[in-house]
This record gives sequence, C-alpha cells and structure tokens, in this order.
Amino acid sequence: MSSTIETSLSSKSSMSYGLWPSRSKSLRCSAEILTTILRSAKYFNGLLRLEEDYHKNCKIITRCWEELIDCNDGAVVHFQDSLKEHDQNISARTFPRSLIPLQPAFPRRRA
Repeated sequence: MSSTIETSLSSKSSMSYGLWPSRSKSLRCSAEILTTILRSAKYFNGLLRLEEDYHKNCKIITRCWEELIDCNDGAVVHFQDSLKEHDQNISARTFPRSLIPLQPAFPRRRA
C-alpha cells in the first residue's frame, strides 16, 4: 500500500485510483472479521445456554436421587420394623435374616 501511495504522489490524478484496490481489500477483510465476531458471539451464547440447561438438569437429577435415597431409607426402616415385629410374635429362627440386607442399597444422602 505504501508503494502505491509513493507512486501516486507523483501524479495526483491517479492517486485515488491507485488506493481503490487496497481500500476494497481492507473493507473485505473488515467484513470478514465482523462476520467471524458475530458467529463467535452466537456460538458463545449457545454455550452459555447449554451450561445453564446442564446445571438445571443436574439439580433435577440430584433431587430425584435424593428422593430415591429417602424412599430406600423408608423401605429399609419399614422392613426393619416388620422384622422386629415378626421376631416378637414368632421365633426368630423360623424367619431367615438373610432376606433383608443389613446395609441399604444406596448410600445415605449427604447433609
């Protein structure tokens, strides 16, 4: 571009014509950069929405697991109470303890 300016300075009439190719190339590059920026912003906003949806689903899944663990704890307590009642009414040797696991199937919920 500087060579075009130097040669064009010798004849003022051709100066504007010599800069047109450089000007159009600069405008074309600027338009490409603007397009890239807009496309990048679109993808960035999409990633933000994806992250937001991910956190919402994580909360839902965590809540469902906590409900499942609470349900499991309730079932274990119910079976333990049933076993105690059965032991009080009938001899404990006739009802095998291996039918009810000593540990719950799921770990306890963190407090």
